[in-house]
Amino acid sequence: MALAVACGSQSGSSPAPGPVSFTVGVYTVTVAPGTANLSVLGPARAPLLPGLDSSTAVGTPWSINDDAPPMTGFAVRDLSTVYKMSYGSFSQTDDTSQPWKVVTQAAVRGTSVDLYTGDGTRVASIAFSRGDDSDHLVAAITAGDGAPPASADPSKPRRRISWGFGCDSDDHFNGFGAQTWGVDAKGETIPIWVQEEGIGKDLKTDDPTGPWFLVGRRHSAYMPLPEFLARRGYVAVADTQLRSTFALCSERSDVARMELELPVTVNLFYGPSPHEALGRATAHFGRPRVPPAFAFAPWNDAILGSANVRR
Repeated sequence: MALAVACGSQSGSSPAPGPVSFTVGVYTVTVAPGTANLSVLGPARAPLLPGLDSSTAVGTPWSINDDAPPMTGFAVRDLSTVYKMSYGSFSQTDDTSQPWKVVTQAAVRGTSVDLYTGDGTRVASIAFSRGDDSDHLVAAITAGDGAPPASADPSKPRRRISWGFGCDSDDHFNGFGAQTWGVDAKGETIPIWVQEEGIGKDLKTDDPTGPWFLVGRRHSAYMPLPEFLARRGYVAVADTQLRSTFALCSERSDVARMELELPVTVNLFYGPSPHEALGRATAHFGRPRVPPAFAFAPWNDAILGSANVRR
């Protein structure tokens, strides 16, 4: 069992331990305890989720509901959210009176990682395990000390975690369910919450401004999914029914983030090709069956007959 924890820098104290690594299937997880830098590597140690050192830097807020997104490996905050619904659309307002707490240290216990703030409080833990096969990595994230009690009610106070990782000029991301704004998600911040798409779309914002209850926001979707396909050769899926947000190099060009409410499980499916990665993900979560032929008949004949549809 590997065990490493960072110590405070005091006169005469031992230096912080070096990086600790462990393998789960085809993946290698490398942790620097003194900076809470956690990287997930694929075969041949190819970086899939490049880790970030602990930092107090913040990025550009994407929403009036977001005060200062943390540009660091991990951060947590405890907060509650007020939800308003009208005509199937939602306005969400976070209580941001409690600031983000930056994770500065980490401890490795076997294939689990405990995350600590500067005062030594364990604020979250990540348990890594193998899924269906060696190409499926499961990261089960739970809240640590002092967190609000878990609740299925989304309006109850809960602990939210930000998992940041490196982004470069070659990165691209696709997915997120039934989105209508485009294909490549790089440069987008995408909130995942089921709601009506609206009558038309305000493509400039996700903020609940103006007639938000009628006109859809940029990422309003009736079937959004907390999952994406990355250029680095993997599919990431957050297995959760709670709110989530994905910032894909949008708040700062070299940082991407997953903002998730705890507890949550993050699944990685490595390809390396997109076809293989998607195949592994859908083999785990399920695939739709092809409907019988008669189900397509109304569409085939809807507009000037099936020949025109084929054309």
